[in-house]
Amino acid sequence: MDLTSMFLDYQWSHISVIRYFAGDFEGAIAAADRSRNAIVDTAGWKTAALCRLGRTDEARAALMQLQESVAAAWAGPAPPTLKDILDWFLGAFPIKRDEDRRDLVQLIEV
Repeated sequence: MDLTSMFLDYQWSHISVIRYFAGDFEGAIAAADRSRNAIVDTAGWKTAALCRLGRTDEARAALMQLQESVAAAWAGPAPPTLKDILDWFLGAFPIKRDEDRRDLVQLIEV
């Protein structure tokens, strides 16, 4: 499926999540790139999609991107650790299916 250019950056972030859960991991990555990280969690979905495709080096780079964007918006008393960020990412979304959450936990720990 081709990606249209009519969406705003933040909408591409949402499309990335949708494509991830639809199993379209290449589409999730492309949408995340199109979003220009308009929403702070987008790099996390890109990380998970890259992991699904076995692209570990790129996934690590995307994870560092997630760490940078979340750290910049973090409101805690101290800078967040990577564990803090992963805990936040994994707890921030109402993921209904337990197996989806388990898969995400395993994938995001690159």
